[in-house]
Amino acid sequence: MKDEGEDVSQIYSAVSHPFRKRIIEIIGEKGRSTFTELKKELHTTVGTLYYHIDMLKGLITQDERKRYILTERGKLAYTLLVSDEERFKAVSLIEKKASARDPFSRFCASLKGFVLPIRLFELVYTNPVRMIPEALLIIGFGAWLAAASGLEPIMLFYHNPFRVSPLIIVLQYVLSWLTIFALCEFLTFLFFRRGRGGELALLVGCAFSLLPLDIFPVVWFLSAKTGLFFYFLSAVMFLLQAWSLGLLTSTVCLSKGLRPDKGALVSVLIAYINLIIVLFLRF
Repeated sequence: MKDEGEDVSQIYSAVSHPFRKRIIEIIGEKGRSTFTELKKELHTTVGTLYYHIDMLKGLITQDERKRYILTERGKLAYTLLVSDEERFKAVSLIEKKASARDPFSRFCASLKGFVLPIRLFELVYTNPVRMIPEALLIIGFGAWLAAASGLEPIMLFYHNPFRVSPLIIVLQYVLSWLTIFALCEFLTFLFFRRGRGGELALLVGCAFSLLPLDIFPVVWFLSAKTGLFFYFLSAVMFLLQAWSLGLLTSTVCLSKGLRPDKGALVSVLIAYINLIIVLFLRF
């Protein structure tokens, strides 16, 4: 039989986020709740709510009328939250202290938060309309950098062409952004049946996910002028692509309501598709 302390610890991990904690409380208080009721109660977006519901797999499920109810483990979580909150907090404190004593765990947590800034994107997606100017600024700045350096953007890659018009490069940068967005939409529907909803948040998020790649034209320019970084260009490109894929994963997770592993699958598939396109264009 699974140790009770371990079970409580796993439940804590699942409901460590305030949104997920509140979802358990709402369903526990009402007995059952529809998606619309949860969305109205939490004042959040469709994608964000889907994401947190997906993270509560095993604690909540749906009845025959598609209303959310607590599983047995979910009822245990609700009991801990309501009637045994001090114990629940104690488990939280123990886990945090254990993590604080482990430098490697702290480093991994910091790296994950930097590469996969879920919390940051949650703030962004609370009002995607407000973030449109920032997204357009990122796209405009990235397109200008690519044109100034003479690098041709192909989604998550850069190609060094011969005598391509700066205007063409700008248009290709914008097209790369829209292509990544379209692929995210297509793949999330194809594999996870995530259809309508969260399109604007995804479009804005795709712009933010390109931000790390905007660094590469600067590195390329400095390398061409000074000879610095020449032998490290491939490594720099790889690291920036990995960072962009991390941001894209966060974008897909929150805009389409997927768990990080599913969002990562979409991002990796996009990277593979991108690689095939690059190889096709080169050969």
